[in-house]
Amino acid sequence: MPPDSLHVRKVLVDLLRIARVAMPRHLQEQDTRLVAAEDLIAALDDQSDPDIDEGLDLFLQEDFAPATRTEAILAILRDWLVAHGYLAPLPNMEDRH
Repeated sequence: MPPDSLHVRKVLVDLLRIARVAMPRHLQEQDTRLVAAEDLIAALDDQSDPDIDEGLDLFLQEDFAPATRTEAILAILRDWLVAHGYLAPLPNMEDRH
């Protein structure tokens, strides 16, 4: 994503956060400006980063890799969230029921 797009995305996300706090949910769903902002964020997110694409491709070539790109992204995200303390680690296999 080009640097300008990153800035636009950040501003849109910040504005949407404010709108979600200030506006009741039923009005959010009706407000065409919020819907358009969410669509624009999704379009900006669809622009892939070549470095990330290459890293995902390499990860998917490993013997232990998940079956799909989505599963790979979820595995990477879970690993990062656990490593940074945002998510509790999964219990050890022997501790699961």
